[in-house]
Amino acid sequence: VGAGGALALQQLKTMAGNAHGLGTFHTGAIAGAVTGLIKADPRDFTPVAMMVEETSLVAVRADSPLKSVADLLASLKADPAKLRIAVAPALGQNTHLAIAKPLKAAGVAIDKLTIAPFRSSGESVTALVGGHVDLVSATAPAILPQVAAGRLRVLVSASAEPGSGPLAGVPTWRQSGVAADYVSYNGVMLPPGVNADQIRFWEDALRRVSQDKRWLDLVQTSGNKPIFRGYVESHRYLMSEWTATQQLVQALDLKAAR
Repeated sequence: VGAGGALALQQLKTMAGNAHGLGTFHTGAIAGAVTGLIKADPRDFTPVAMMVEETSLVAVRADSPLKSVADLLASLKADPAKLRIAVAPALGQNTHLAIAKPLKAAGVAIDKLTIAPFRSSGESVTALVGGHVDLVSATAPAILPQVAAGRLRVLVSASAEPGSGPLAGVPTWRQSGVAADYVSYNGVMLPPGVNADQIRFWEDALRRVSQDKRWLDLVQTSGNKPIFRGYVESHRYLMSEWTATQQLVQALDLKAAR
């Protein structure tokens, strides 16, 4: 951990060909590398499996005058800079992109938004509870405890599909009339230079983990979705997400790494 995941990736890179070294794979690392926040390139590694589909939410205080996605869009179309939007850990990262992408699809001038970056989603959510910002974009585990406490209210989910459990009844952007979603993934990657047998070993092992009831319960309780995508799908996703993130970062008028 540390430096947005860059330190772990740098250590993993020194273990080229050694399948005893495992690292985490997350959509946020792609965004971090594209914007230059993370000085490591996820494309140098071997994404062997995606295990968790992470749900990004937009939340407001319980007493906010914003009652729906329609209210949010009306406000931002009239004045894109009016609302202070909290994200973490920096501009151009996954929680920023998770709200920017659907707002762009809805016709909001996303390069004119007032974005307040915090060091962590814990801090951004706390700022919302304290009334220092108007809304937050963060993942479900950071928001749902404050929803349960009655302090926050979720406006919309960036998931491609309606949620269940603690997210039952929360509309998606698409259900709200905006043709966009933004899904983050957590998974496992191997060092560069591993061979097909090594990839297959870990792919099979992680597939078994993904079917374990204890794992399924843990992920679902957090408000996220347990999944399994093997090496081929994970690699394809990594490459396509890199290109899509570059385009979105450019639309935000942020610097994208080449």
